[in-house]
Formats: sequence, structure tokens, C-alpha cells
Amino acid sequence: MSIFWQARGVPSARWKNKLFTASTTFVVPDDVCFLYADCCGGGSGGGGGDATPGGGGGGGGPAMGLSQIHISVVPGETITLTVGAAGAGGAIGENGTGGGDTILSVPSGFYYFCAGAATAYAGAKGNGTTGGDGGTVLNKAKGAGGAINVAGGNGVAQDPILIGLYGSPLRNPDQRIVTGAGGGGLNANGGTAATVAYSARSVAGGTGSAAGGGGGGGGCCGLFGLGGRGGNGGAAGNPATGYGAGGGGGGGNAIGGNGSPGFVRFYLFTAYAI
Repeated sequence: MSIFWQARGVPSARWKNKLFTASTTFVVPDDVCFLYADCCGGGSGGGGGDATPGGGGGGGGPAMGLSQIHISVVPGETITLTVGAAGAGGAIGENGTGGGDTILSVPSGFYYFCAGAATAYAGAKGNGTTGGDGGTVLNKAKGAGGAINVAGGNGVAQDPILIGLYGSPLRNPDQRIVTGAGGGGLNANGGTAATVAYSARSVAGGTGSAAGGGGGGGGCCGLFGLGGRGGNGGAAGNPATGYGAGGGGGGGNAIGGNGSPGFVRFYLFTAYAI
């Protein structure tokens, strides 16, 4: 990664990284005084479509994340990691649920917190012939559900500074998170979560569904994950992939897709196995 360098005369093989996808503890090696971390909470699930069948569910929203944060540590201390679970997609006619929070507790330093996509901001259920609203983060703009014969609104790209508490400001316009897209009304397509990019990697948001009240695409956390595609009318929303992204909304009379979970990855310069 670009944040690292090779010290003169020191083998680059000593740069190591470790991925955590479940809550645990990590003992800092004896030769480490700082490390870098990427982390995020769990993304929310997409909303379920209306049972009539009617409108599609909205796509789930993204979690908050931190990228390339520098953490000062004390050799031998134990860092406690809480990794947020993915939010579940909504059952038919039900909202999606929120993702869990990811927390790094460093005894000698700070408490780092990455909120999961809150249940209040998860993908909303289809309501009669109207699609559900997309999920969001920090109550920011999102895709609105469409009325009958009206497509759902597209997800909205947000300034990534919103998701950084202690991390790099990430103000590059190509480094974005995208909120969830709205579900289409009866006989209309769901909205699309726009394409974003991170580190020269193209990350497409979840796509809107075909006609028939398909759910909106899942909200995409542009840092670490890809939102799930909204289901076609009568088909379930797709699960999100990667980390911290929102599941696709379910089509009319179908369930929403699950969000993707949180994670932590440490990068450190050490001679010890980790």
C-alpha cells in the first residue's frame, strides 16, 4: 500500500498484515510501537418488497469506516476488537435491519469506533404499490421509493469525510460512499446505487431491478464493499459483498438481501509472526 515504505537495510518481508472478521483480542508484538488499520462496521440489510406484490424494498445503507489510520501502541499490550455483524435483509413487507458496530480499544491510546449502518437508516420495506426508501448513513440524502409506475430514486454519493473520525480525510472525489437506492413502485424499476472508485478500483453499486416493483440497489460503502443488486419483481435482493455495504432491496413479494459484515485489518512492521 502507498502508506508504507521500506526502511534502508530492512527486509520488506517484515511488513505484515492481519485480517479480523470476528471479535477477538490482539497482542502487540514486542517490536511494534505503531500500526496502521482499516476497519468498518456492518452494512444494513435491504428492505423486503410489499406482499401484494407491490413496491420493491429499498437498498440497504453503508456503515461508517476508517482507512489508513495510524495507531500508537505499546509493545505487549492487548487490543480488544469488536467486529460488527452484517444487517439482515427484511422479510416480505418488513424493513431491513442495521449492522453492528466495530470497535478498537487500545489500552494505551484511543477508542476507535466505526458505527454499523443503523436500523433506523436501513432499507425500508415496500408499502402497498410504493417502493421503500434506500438506506443511508448519518441521515444523509438517499434514494426515495417510487410511486406506482415510477422508478425508485438513485443512491446519492456522499463526501467520505463523513465516515472518517481519526483516519485520512479522503477528500478525493473518486473516493465516495453511496447511500441506498429506492425501491421501484409497482411495475417500475428500482433505483441504482451509483459507481464509485477507491484506489483506482471501480466499485459498482447495486443495480436497479427489472419492471415489476424491483428493489433498489444496495448502498455501497466505497471504501471496502459492494452493495447488493436489487431483486427483480418477485425475486429476492442480492447480498452485499466485501465489508460494510448494504444489501439489495427485495422485489415485490420478495425478501431483501443481507448487508456485508464489518472487519478490521492491521498493517505492521515486525519480525514476529502475527
